[in-house]
Amino acid sequence: MLRVVALIFVLMFVSACEFDARNDLMCSDGDTRLGQECVNGFWVNTANNSNNANNSNNANNSNNVNNVNNSNNVNNSNNMMDMASDMTASDMGQDMPNDMDMCVPETDPDFCTRLGLNCDMVTAMDNCMMERTVNCGACTAPATCAGGGTPNVCGCDAQTDVDFCTANGAECGMVTAMDDCNQMRTVDCGTCTGCTPCAAPDTCAGGGTANICGCTPQSDAEFCAAQNADCGLVSGTDNCGLTRTDVDCGTCNGLDTCGGGGTANQCGCGDDAALCASLGTNCDAVDVTNLCSNKTSIMCGTCNAPETCGAVNANQCGCDVSACDAFSCGTTTPTGCSNTVDCGMCGASQTCDNNVCICNDCSDAACMEGQRCSDTDTTRFCDAGQTCCNPSSNGTLCFQNGIDCGTATITDNCGITRDIDCGGCQGDAVCGLLTPNVCGCDTSACGQFSCGTIQPFGCANTIDCGGCGASQTCNGTFDICVCSDCTDPACSVGQVCGPFVECQANGSCQ
Repeated sequence: MLRVVALIFVLMFVSACEFDARNDLMCSDGDTRLGQECVNGFWVNTANNSNNANNSNNANNSNNVNNVNNSNNVNNSNNMMDMASDMTASDMGQDMPNDMDMCVPETDPDFCTRLGLNCDMVTAMDNCMMERTVNCGACTAPATCAGGGTPNVCGCDAQTDVDFCTANGAECGMVTAMDDCNQMRTVDCGTCTGCTPCAAPDTCAGGGTANICGCTPQSDAEFCAAQNADCGLVSGTDNCGLTRTDVDCGTCNGLDTCGGGGTANQCGCGDDAALCASLGTNCDAVDVTNLCSNKTSIMCGTCNAPETCGAVNANQCGCDVSACDAFSCGTTTPTGCSNTVDCGMCGASQTCDNNVCICNDCSDAACMEGQRCSDTDTTRFCDAGQTCCNPSSNGTLCFQNGIDCGTATITDNCGITRDIDCGGCQGDAVCGLLTPNVCGCDTSACGQFSCGTIQPFGCANTIDCGGCGASQTCNGTFDICVCSDCTDPACSVGQVCGPFVECQANGSCQ
């Protein structure tokens, strides 16, 4: 009786849970499944029901089997009760499969394995359709539960390339290492998705550290070369974008000076005149190939007579005896010479006085025209008549020769060639403007209000200062433009508008 009641209870429970009794409780003899086999149409544990499996009466009970196999009765709780009531006492006395051991719950590991889960708490139906909560275990690092994205399954969420590079302290270049999932990876940390390439001027390992963006600053020599500088102190930005201040780029050799050639911080020779002065040379070409980096030769000029180039020393102006005039004597510095010259002794009837041969008797054939003839009066010379002549003054010679201004070379009354200075010009006149040694003027000598043809003060010539503008007339007496209407824009403030009156800023004539 107890077995029948238990069977009814099981069938009612199955019906209430809407199980398919034919598939979940009943079976065909000989079928097997995990830990169970089909005996007399029911699933039973293989290990615990060997006796029941051999009970042929129970297995062949047609009434019970028919009732169990009735699919309509399985799904209907009322029919289940009818089936129980229809059982005879003899049916009740027969052995049924091993009571509640009809389904053996799987082990926790089997439960987790069947579900394909291996970590943390899992709640699900087991093989006996009973809800269970099981701890399916823990993960081994670096795996974590659901780390791969599937709940209750151990997995590892691999780092992004950016995180991989960051974890390895790399900013650029190829990096090969184990990632956070213990997988060997190779990533280009300069070009991977999300990675940032090195920004110029930095380069990968440029600072000396592998896989780190950096820049190695130029040496002073490299910095100077990059700045095209070979001397002096240089400030600027180097190859790493750093500001460098007062970097010493060296000194120059020979005649070169820093910036001397006209380019800052470059060695070179300056202008020829300064170079000539530094060499103590003053004439002709001088070879400076070994002294200047930017020149092969320099021109040191020409000499003024009586000096000649090289007369005493190479590339130096100087005089030799040819610079001594006919009246020179002794060791002297001839006029126009920068060095002394031995001009020798005087002839007969002459004495050497302050390096000048003085003729004692102009009638002596040894004396010459133009030779000094007095040791007390330095202005007297022997003339063509072999007499001791008194030469005219500069002013007399300027007037006699029609010279207004400037210097001129003339032969005086004693036959002596002299350089005379006739002075300057007066007023607005300019010496030699129109004619050499004559004071002259051009229109620049016209005043603001001048008009007509005038001869400015100090000028040897007349100039045409033109006409007057509108509302103006030219006063011929004073050669100035007189304004007749000071309100006319053609007139200017300060311009004469009447006797002793001028135009004012307000347009009045006062």
